[in-house]
Amino acid sequence: MTSETGKNLKCPEKVGWPLVARRERKKYANCQVKIPDIAASVNQPTNVAAIDFGTTHCSLAYSTAASADETSSLKLDDYHARVPTAILLKRGKERLNSDGTVVGIECSVDSFGYAAQNKYQRLKRGDNVKFLYFERMKMRLQHEKNVERSMKINSINLNNDSTEVNEWYLIEVIAYILCYMKDEFIKCITMAGAALTAQDFDWVITVPAIWQNKGKQMMREAGYLAGLCGSGRILYLSCACKAEVQPSPSEINISKLSLVPEPEAAALYCQAMNSSHVAKYCDKPSEELCAPEQYIVLDIGGGTVDITAQERNKETGEIAVILAPQGNDCGGMVVNKEFGRILQKLLGENETNEFFNLETSFQRLLYSDDGTLKALINYGLFNDFEMQKEIFGRSSNDDAELVVKIPHKITQQYGMEYIMKNLKKLNDPAIDIEEDSIYIKYSRVHNLFAPAIKGILDSTQRALLELSKNKASSQFKTIYLVGGFGGCKYVYEKVKSFIAKEFPSMNYILIVPDNHRLAVVHGAVLYKKAPKINSRCLNRTYGLAVSVRYNSKTHGKEHFKYNEDGIPICEDAFLTFLQKGTPVSSNEVAVDEVLPDIDIDRVISIPFYASEEPSLEYLTDRPSPGVIMPMAEKVGELKFELPKGDILHKDQRRFQVVLDFSSVEIDATVRYLNTNTDIKTTLNFLI
Repeated sequence: MTSETGKNLKCPEKVGWPLVARRERKKYANCQVKIPDIAASVNQPTNVAAIDFGTTHCSLAYSTAASADETSSLKLDDYHARVPTAILLKRGKERLNSDGTVVGIECSVDSFGYAAQNKYQRLKRGDNVKFLYFERMKMRLQHEKNVERSMKINSINLNNDSTEVNEWYLIEVIAYILCYMKDEFIKCITMAGAALTAQDFDWVITVPAIWQNKGKQMMREAGYLAGLCGSGRILYLSCACKAEVQPSPSEINISKLSLVPEPEAAALYCQAMNSSHVAKYCDKPSEELCAPEQYIVLDIGGGTVDITAQERNKETGEIAVILAPQGNDCGGMVVNKEFGRILQKLLGENETNEFFNLETSFQRLLYSDDGTLKALINYGLFNDFEMQKEIFGRSSNDDAELVVKIPHKITQQYGMEYIMKNLKKLNDPAIDIEEDSIYIKYSRVHNLFAPAIKGILDSTQRALLELSKNKASSQFKTIYLVGGFGGCKYVYEKVKSFIAKEFPSMNYILIVPDNHRLAVVHGAVLYKKAPKINSRCLNRTYGLAVSVRYNSKTHGKEHFKYNEDGIPICEDAFLTFLQKGTPVSSNEVAVDEVLPDIDIDRVISIPFYASEEPSLEYLTDRPSPGVIMPMAEKVGELKFELPKGDILHKDQRRFQVVLDFSSVEIDATVRYLNTNTDIKTTLNFLI
């Protein structure tokens, strides 16, 4: 189809056809379209492995048929089940195209997590070109509005003016991390005596609930490249300036990979624990309040704040998500960013530049050509600060001080006299430098936490106010606080006092699991083993732009035009499938019939739209002649193929579009009503 706005679809003429086309919700039992077999979907997989791919840290948990009642964590190094999202790749053989141009580099994983950070900051300057180092790239999928498969990322250890190629595809880097974790896991269980391969497992990847569909699809396709759904694996990185991004493997079993919203996974973990597993600094809840039927989840990690509210059916155990995803990007890294601003001033860097930029994956930590110096700041300073931040979070005594050691390389580069001169300019009595360390009084550290805390409290307030519109809101008394940053005692106390002040009549109780850092990944295993979510609320309004016959009584004249057959139409009516905030059950789908408004080829591509508006009549608003304001954004493309041999006129072709919004990812099916057959359909958000 040639139209970008989808005006080349029209709704079938029906008596009383409304302006915003009808939404028909059908249960599986009555639906005339092909629907996945529910009985098959509830069979519990025997082996499950879940990966929590976080902004700052990664972890993997699993359960096997041999220990079906247990969920275990994989140690990703000698000591830790949760390690930094950092990978050091060793460059290998170059891949050349037919004219000898380097189009890719075969890479092997040198180290991962803490080991990668440690080795990276100790690399000799001459060894930088032998490696590629990446870390904390996940926030790109949240911050970048136009997420696409061809998104690029630079290796941190190479300079921007380096003669070496340093532009790679983000999806391939993520795939390398997933592939490494998968391989380490299989190696571990094989050494333990289990004769299992990656294909014997159902895989789960956690994603923030507030992510839109583009980020979710990127993670899914990265999982394909990593070999989570087949026998393949990623073997090289494509040079983004010379080659296309690698396509998904041709042979994959897509049902072997699931995505789960992080707060939903955490909720399952919290519901399964008892009061003995609650953090010591929490008020001791009763068993009834520890696993209530109604509860709220605040999942606060390094990057995002995710909030959800759920209701569990006491008889069936099924769970309804009754609050559309809420949250923002005010996770724990915001605190590090505030510390970065202090460093920026101490080192005399240009304050108009972002010293510590989340959106560029720490690539502009220091405007210097010395990659080793950047490594020292990233690892030596910020990791030291991360540990000190945790200590502060556990005991925020204002008489104490946060102490961060300054690496010798930095004092050597800038000179201690110059740094002390900038400290004097700073004129902050709460900040001092002695010998090789920065001292920040805890009274000043509160200010570093303030922007993150404000973002957390703002999101919490919005979510609770939205929840108050629900008739059963008074039944929600328990709030689970999880995540690496959410479990911080300081954050707990701030959230608790805020809720007590702003919602005094609700008597909320906050519960932090003692294993709050691994609550998401362990809950993700439970999510796959026994699916219980049977209803979700949409966070946006979804639909298509279509043409309908113009009606002067109901349509604005600014939307009037003639189609190619000379028929007066309203050219950009919005065909709403489901509205924002609508609860959608797992046994319901949205169904609408459409037909082409122009003659078409074998493949039909229809733009797919989303809007923050709960109710939409038109794709555009036209307040005055020549002024066209979009009311929805194109977020994807629905593509399907006509059956071979079809020669019908456009007005005789009828299609039934079926969309399932009840799952984490939107699923689409198109049925050609002329032959009553399903046709090949894809719903692609990475356009």
